[in-house]
Amino acid sequence: MKRTLVVLAVFALVAFAGDMVSGSSDLTKFTGYGNFRWTMYGEEDVNPSSTMSTYSYLSWVPKLNEYADAKVAVTVNTPGDEDFKVSYAYLNLHFTENFTLSGGQMNIPFGYAYTRSGGSMYFADRSLLTVGGQFARYAGKDIMTMLTAEFAPVTVDLALSNGVDMNTAADNDVNKQFTARVAVDPVEWATIGGSIAMVGTPDIETEEDTTEAFSSNGMDFFALANYPVSSTGTFRFVGEYMILGFDHEVADTVSTTDATRMSIMGGYDMDLDGDVFVRIMPAVRYDAVNPWYEGDTDPESSFSRIDFCVNVGLFSENNTLQIGARNYGFEYDKDGYTDIYTNWRMNF
Repeated sequence: MKRTLVVLAVFALVAFAGDMVSGSSDLTKFTGYGNFRWTMYGEEDVNPSSTMSTYSYLSWVPKLNEYADAKVAVTVNTPGDEDFKVSYAYLNLHFTENFTLSGGQMNIPFGYAYTRSGGSMYFADRSLLTVGGQFARYAGKDIMTMLTAEFAPVTVDLALSNGVDMNTAADNDVNKQFTARVAVDPVEWATIGGSIAMVGTPDIETEEDTTEAFSSNGMDFFALANYPVSSTGTFRFVGEYMILGFDHEVADTVSTTDATRMSIMGGYDMDLDGDVFVRIMPAVRYDAVNPWYEGDTDPESSFSRIDFCVNVGLFSENNTLQIGARNYGFEYDKDGYTDIYTNWRMNF
C-alpha cells in the first residue's frame, strides 16, 4: 500500500506541476531494456532442465525543469512470482548543481553490484553478492529520503530509509536505517568508494515477550576501472567487498561472526570495425559468500560462483548477445554444477 501511495504521489507531482514546467521540460522521455533468455541448468536431477524467460524494464523519467525531475519504473518478468512490479517511484529536487534531494522508492546506496544499471551488466545475472536475506537486510529498494552532494571528484549520498528491502515484510515503524556512501574519481578512468549502513531497532514489547533493542552495521567497499589500453580496446575491472553485521539477538554465551562477500571481475572490451559485429567483450567474474554463523567454529557454509561470458554487440551498441556459463562451488556437502545460458538484451 505504501509503495502504491508513493507511485501516485510522483504521478500527481508530475501531472499537476504546470506552474513549474519551463521551456527545458521533457515529460515524455522513456528508457529501458528487454532480455530474452535461454538457460540450461547443470544441477543433478533438476526439473526443468532448461527454461526460456523474458525480462522487461521500462522507466519514465519526466523532467519538469532544471530544478525538478522524477522517475517511475516497472518490470515485467515471465515466468516469475511477481510478473509485474513497480521498481522505482521517486522525485528529485535539484537545489543547486551540487545538491539534490530525492524522495520515494529507490535504491539504498549500498552495494555497487545492485545499484548499477541492469542494462549495462557484463553478465546475464548480477553478482552473487546481491543474493539472500543477509544482503537484503542492508540493501535493495526501499521507501527513503536521500541527499546527494557532488563536488568533483567526490560524490556523497546520505539516505534515511525504512531499513527493509521492498520485498520484505516488516514493521516499517520499527526498523530504520541510515546509509552513507562516498565515491571518488581519482582519475578519469577509475572510481573507488564505500558505504556504511546502520540499522537500529528499539525495544519491541508483545504480550508474550520483550525483544531488547539492538543495532548492526554493514560496510561495502568497491573499485571500478575502465582503462583505455588502445584506441579500440578498454580493460574493465570491478572489485567489491562487503561486511554484513550479525544483527540477531543471541545468548550472552554464544559468539557470532559477521557475513562477508567478495566479487572480482575483469574483461577486455573491443570495438570491431563491422556492420554486424560492432563490439566484443569476454569477461570473467569470481564471487564468494561467507554467511553469518554462530559459535567459535566455522560450520563450512561458504559457497562461490565463477561466471564466464562473451558479450557481442550486434548491429549497434544497443543490442547485446551474451553467451555465458556459471559454475557453482560449495564448501559444505553439496556437489558443484554449471549452468549455461544465452541472453539477448536490447536497450532503448
